[in-house]
Amino acid sequence: MSYDLTQPALSSCLQLAFTKGLGKLTFGCLMEAFTSADKALQKTAVEWQQIGITEKIHRAAQTPCSQHTIHTIKTWLAQSQTHHIIGYNCPSYPPSFRELPDPPAILYARGNLSAFEHPNIAIIGSRQATPFGLKTTQKFAYELSLQGLSICSGLALGIDTCAHMGALSAKGVTVAFMGTGIDIIYPKSNQKIADTIIKENGLLVSELPLGTQPKGGNFPPRNRLICGLSTHGVIVIESKRTGGSMITARLAGEQGRDVFAVPGSIQSPLSEGCHLLIQQGAKLTQNTQDILDEINLPLLKQVIPNSTQNNLPNWDNEVNQLSPEQQKILTAMGYEIIRTEEIAKHTSFSPETLTTLLLTLELQGKIKALSGNRWQRIE
Repeated sequence: MSYDLTQPALSSCLQLAFTKGLGKLTFGCLMEAFTSADKALQKTAVEWQQIGITEKIHRAAQTPCSQHTIHTIKTWLAQSQTHHIIGYNCPSYPPSFRELPDPPAILYARGNLSAFEHPNIAIIGSRQATPFGLKTTQKFAYELSLQGLSICSGLALGIDTCAHMGALSAKGVTVAFMGTGIDIIYPKSNQKIADTIIKENGLLVSELPLGTQPKGGNFPPRNRLICGLSTHGVIVIESKRTGGSMITARLAGEQGRDVFAVPGSIQSPLSEGCHLLIQQGAKLTQNTQDILDEINLPLLKQVIPNSTQNNLPNWDNEVNQLSPEQQKILTAMGYEIIRTEEIAKHTSFSPETLTTLLLTLELQGKIKALSGNRWQRIE
């Protein structure tokens, strides 16, 4: 796709996006009052002051986007036909984002923009998920993808990773919202998943400028976009009582989205958030049929597969190639039965990274889980 960054639909949005002191709420206020970035920039300081925006910010907004920024964006766009930039007033901008009080002025995307048009549902949860949570997530994402739903999540470790994996396993569409620049995959261990999302007609999305490195404060704001696109609701699988998943669930409720919560053990801290959501009115969700019944979505298939983690299809050959991290785990395991703690000692991976890597290897048929938190290599 060809992009003319001098066209008002893009240039005005870029100008406001890079205006110092003009945040997303202020941009949303401008759009509510003036409907487009181009019209907003044509208004006087007095007209901005009438909607609560200072003369200082109005003055700052009159400075065009720097040539360095324009050059950086043009260079990135030229690298691939799957690279896209979308302004608030562009036709491919998701209409549901315009309903947000703090819509992004600019979106950067990699992949197939038609993913925005699919019926979307989000799956979110803890980065430090248990094997139960990871397997449940992959199963839900797989089955919902078979019913024509696109799966939205955040490309983080744990639940997010398995949500994307489940959709890919079903050859479905998945959209990943990032807390970094679109050109920086975080965590790095998800590079292969990100590449596969693009290859399989999914989409990576970020509102942050190119080159933005991972910082804690950049991740919570992207959650409103996950909710905003997921018009069929948000599924929470494992969450503590506080944290990003609970913030996302609250945002979903504020945006009028259905919230589904999967219950777990009363002994697990990672079930406390889901149980609290159920007490507050979220739909108690035991299987994907509960979700389909609630959103009144007709089945594309007569029977939802009674899938288990052992019979879900593997990824294609590219995804099944082992990463250096996965190979390190297999080397540490040998062919003896080994406990998770021993693998951790030999590999030095963090608990959340190790859990995700072990699950990925299990899904690929390289290892199998045994009772007592033990594993065995089978390939």
